Amino acid sequence: MTRQRRGAMPAKFGFQVQKPQYPQWLREDVALSGARYVKLINPDLGMPEPFGKGVKYIGRLWWDGEPDKALVREGKAGAKAWMAMALPRMEKCPWVWAWEGPNEPYVGNLEACRSLAAFELERCRLMQQRSLRSISLCLSTGNPPVMDYWVELARGIVLSDGWAVHEYGMKRMNLDGQHLLRYRRGGGGHGGGGGCVSAPFSSGYGGNLASWAALLS
Repeated sequence: MTRQRRGAMPAKFGFQVQKPQYPQWLREDVALSGARYVKLINPDLGMPEPFGKGVKYIGRLWWDGEPDKALVREGKAGAKAWMAMALPRMEKCPWVWAWEGPNEPYVGNLEACRSLAAFELERCRLMQQRSLRSISLCLSTGNPPVMDYWVELARGIVLSDGWAVHEYGMKRMNLDGQHLLRYRRGGGGHGGGGGCVSAPFSSGYGGNLASWAALLS
């Protein structure tokens, strides 16, 4: 694990940088860490390849009011609208290795999961047409609330290059399978076993860094 400083959060595969600002100390930390991946929010608004060519960049786009989340409810049609909105920004960053979809969409019921699956399936298809990689789902901690919902979600990630679940931990790392490490149950039970997922990308925020280091070593 690397040192935690304002603006960057240690993650299992590297760093996530919340703003398109890359001070010298951060570039030094990434270089010293040997991180393979760096996730950038709104990379089109910052300098290209801010941490050099030795890492793979994952991009996530953000808009005021988060209209992309509303598009998820429209399923396949929403994915087409997302692509029209996102493509001009993605084209500014040909150095980004893969792109996430909408962050932490609602998956509180089966209808929402089916909408997200339809959205992601079409989004990934459209991305592939343009030789762009996709990271899917990006679920908030503890979601989906019912593990059986993974059956529906797995249908939407058959074309994905990876998928993300946000693994929050509080004062202690609770390995209950619903928060930390739940991707092993979701992916192994419904995704990875069926060949749906090439590699899980699990982003962890918060919690005790010493506990994270022990879990991820």
